[in-house]
Amino acid sequence: MEEEYKLRGKVHAPFGPMIMEFEIPKPYIKLLNDYGDKISASDKKSKQLDWSDNLVGNVKQEHKIEQHIWQEKPNKNLPSLFNWAGNCVNMFVKTHLKQQGDELDKQVAEQNIKSIGYHYYMTPETAEKGLSKLPKATATTPKKWTLNDWPDLTKMDIFK
Repeated sequence: MEEEYKLRGKVHAPFGPMIMEFEIPKPYIKLLNDYGDKISASDKKSKQLDWSDNLVGNVKQEHKIEQHIWQEKPNKNLPSLFNWAGNCVNMFVKTHLKQQGDELDKQVAEQNIKSIGYHYYMTPETAEKGLSKLPKATATTPKKWTLNDWPDLTKMDIFK
């Protein structure tokens, strides 16, 4: 049973930027569906959480997920929805850095994060360096990475 909860990412880079596909484990789907059903059953709550006007396109009745839902665990054996999503992001970033980065990027992928930062400024020199790597990156066949290729964020000081 625990096997179905392992984080698995599939890399796609058919024409440009790398994207990664993750399959959401069924307990998280149930958590979100139950939450959505509860919101839809209440006209007041449905109107309060209607996020449609903030989205692109002609979207109707798309609800914002309340903060407490992100912290819920579908069961005692799984991390919260927020932590599961964070693990997906972590796997993507490390895969991307290892696959398309230079030596410095690979060192960044192995670092121990101790604090949270909110802003990033890319210098023109860094942007130029990235643009110079673009032709080679787009011509390179992506490596297939596994779960063992990325760091465990729970071991980093910031997440302890």
